[in-house]
Amino acid sequence: MKRKLTAIAFTVLFLTSTVLAQAGEPYTPCTGNLIKNGDFEAGNQDFETDYIYVAENPTVKNEMYTPKTYSVGTDPNLYHDAWATFGDHSSGAGNMLIVNAACVSGGTGCDETTPASKRV
Repeated sequence: MKRKLTAIAFTVLFLTSTVLAQAGEPYTPCTGNLIKNGDFEAGNQDFETDYIYVAENPTVKNEMYTPKTYSVGTDPNLYHDAWATFGDHSSGAGNMLIVNAACVSGGTGCDETTPASKRV
């Protein structure tokens, strides 16, 4: 009987309790893309690299055989004949970063500093 009364008391206490909560600032989503030229549609700008830029040359198909080279273009096969032909990940017709990476560590392929601020 005592256990039954204790169980009933806890149930009544639980059902009639008031829960207080404190919420912080409302969530404010970011507007726009925080990464400048993140889709590379503006070409070879707004990022830093230690790699050598190679412009697309319609008369030469293998201008990116050398490691540590990069370009911004619409089709990797235009820069290296061993690379597949495909479009970018969004529209299929836009630019992408094309990189022939080095087999040794060191160097920066693509880097951008984006300002951030702490919410107060």
